[in-house]
Amino acid sequence: MEVDWSMYEQFGDDAAPVRLGEAPMNEEVSVKFTEIIQTEAGSLLARVETELEGDHIWLHSSEYGNQNGFPSLLKASGGGENIEGKTFTFTRLESEKSPAGYAFRWMVP
Repeated sequence: MEVDWSMYEQFGDDAAPVRLGEAPMNEEVSVKFTEIIQTEAGSLLARVETELEGDHIWLHSSEYGNQNGFPSLLKASGGGENIEGKTFTFTRLESEKSPAGYAFRWMVP
């Protein structure tokens, strides 16, 4: 497998993913998507600004599929081309359907 390491190196030593699964349950959190990056393998990564700790969110993994409520974000935005540069509201909700016990909902504020 060939990896484009330059994408990861540009984050610096203090880069950290936003852990949406640790966000308070049923509380809205504002997230601004400053940049969307697609890796050569097809994964999507978003640089973000938010009150939660971290600076990026994985949206889609070429190996594991959609991540962090990406289908909900696509629905809220009206399409992937409408995400970058915009701010959305994220909420972690209880879900009996999910093995993790919660689901992610994205909405336009």
